[in-house]
Amino acid sequence: MLQTVFMVMKIKTEAVKNQSFLIGLLFIMALYLPVNYFGFVNMDDMEHFNAFLREDFKFDLFKLFFRESATKYYRPLLTLSFYLDSQIWGLSMKGYHLTNYVLHVQNSILVYLITLRLFKQDMNGKIYASLAMVLFGIHPLTCESVAWVSGRSDIAGAFFFLLAVNFYFIKNPFRFVLTPLAVFLGMLCKENALAGIPIIILMDMLINHTHNYPIKGVMRNAMVWFIVMIIPLFIYSFLRTNGWESSAYTHASLTLSKAAVSVSAEKINAFELFHIFPAIGFYLKKMIIPFPLNFAISNINTTIYSIVFFSFCLLSIYWGINKKISFLLVSMILVISFAPALPIAFGHIAWVPFAERYLYLSVSLAAICMVAYGRSVVQRGLISSKKQWIVFFAIIFVFSIATVQREFVWKNSQSLWADTLKQNPDSSMVLFKYGQAFGGETEIWAYQRAIANSDNFKFRDVTFLGIARYESAVQNYDKAIENIDKALAIKKNFNNLCQAAEIVLSMKAEDERMGKEYTAQAIKYYQIAYTKRKTAFVLYKIGTLMNQTCQKAESMQILEKVRHNHPNSKYALYAGTLLKKMSSYKNTEN
Repeated sequence: MLQTVFMVMKIKTEAVKNQSFLIGLLFIMALYLPVNYFGFVNMDDMEHFNAFLREDFKFDLFKLFFRESATKYYRPLLTLSFYLDSQIWGLSMKGYHLTNYVLHVQNSILVYLITLRLFKQDMNGKIYASLAMVLFGIHPLTCESVAWVSGRSDIAGAFFFLLAVNFYFIKNPFRFVLTPLAVFLGMLCKENALAGIPIIILMDMLINHTHNYPIKGVMRNAMVWFIVMIIPLFIYSFLRTNGWESSAYTHASLTLSKAAVSVSAEKINAFELFHIFPAIGFYLKKMIIPFPLNFAISNINTTIYSIVFFSFCLLSIYWGINKKISFLLVSMILVISFAPALPIAFGHIAWVPFAERYLYLSVSLAAICMVAYGRSVVQRGLISSKKQWIVFFAIIFVFSIATVQREFVWKNSQSLWADTLKQNPDSSMVLFKYGQAFGGETEIWAYQRAIANSDNFKFRDVTFLGIARYESAVQNYDKAIENIDKALAIKKNFNNLCQAAEIVLSMKAEDERMGKEYTAQAIKYYQIAYTKRKTAFVLYKIGTLMNQTCQKAESMQILEKVRHNHPNSKYALYAGTLLKKMSSYKNTEN
């Protein structure tokens, strides 16, 4: 009887081992399934797609990868993914979310495969690999990247990095081609994949060290990988800077200097460089204890996280003195995994310098490290196997609850900014986005607070235009004009000029003279806008407005220009139809 019971238990244990991957994968898929029913949020999402919807947009695959000049962002593969989504799904939000969802599930599988290779000699290797997959797949810090369409950059960059690590384990020379190729493709999605270059080298050293290779052999192999992995960096930098053009060097130098220091009254505040230390401490803590979750983390407690950083340094020194090289290499890998985000933390590149999504790639490595550590303490007899599983399942439970709750924060713009404003009540950027999401009087209240709180936040010009639109709607036209002037004094770009024209045209004139003045002002805005971006719509709008103000000859000239300059545009057809009407009316008068 007992023998039968033991046999049944053994069969069940084997079944759990074999099915652990499927159970874990289905759990991740079920947990993140709701994101496929979410909408876009008013933070970068539409910016990716507006370019594809513009009348003058023409897709050019060659120019996507080979720019005519260097730019701040070079993510052609990411842009290509959004373009393909736009062609397949149009503006159906489910399609864009589905792409993020599928990529995240694939990343979870890649984590499983990596862990399985690392623990291939362990009889519980499949269970540990499944555990690492789940810890990564449901980690609360992954939610922002998965639930936010624009977070795809982190997921795509991590996908190719994890693919590169899997290629590293291939037992043939092709790995020396496939591994750097995957890292290169990751860099074409986001700069965070740059971390893959030193990580692959350090990982090779770690694996060879654990296999007791002689130090010369470890260093020789590391040098081979260094030479191999420097190739994708060379190609990437060449493409990104448009063949290392001089202007690109200038731009890169300015960007790095702005990121590294704060310039005030032409004096360099070098002390800002020291913000890198608490930033490292903050990110290390976040990977282990992700709470509290916050989309717009712009400030951290530098004292506490400096202590965390220096404690980490002391621990690393202890490992070095006691020749615990494996621990030392792992700690270096974890720090390097989020190193591409550090310039943002002490610079002025992004409005959210400590974004949680920057840790997406790092969390994949942290999940493997957590499982490896749990396995190690059991093998050393510091904790029983049963207690280990209790701890891991408790972590999974807490992470699952947090991730589900966080998912629904990202359901739409209103839920996102309501939650974010609670945690960042004085952030002008958050107030602006909150007002934009809710509209009405709430929008104006939030906009006015945003302007009062900061003189230089990113959307100050757009905020003034938002207030101008509201003032126009309630017929406070003088205040509307005043706010338009403030907006254009900050930034007189194409979009602002077109919005200013629309606001002026929405004003109800008291008499014919005032109406003509409003129309003349709108024409002026559109004319300047056309010098910024030559679109058929703006030119057609100028022509129709001139026609309304009895400038017939000028109007016909402009409409002819629409047909000549933009012959393939729908506005060329509209212009042709209007010209025929104007000509027939003119003939009738004659």
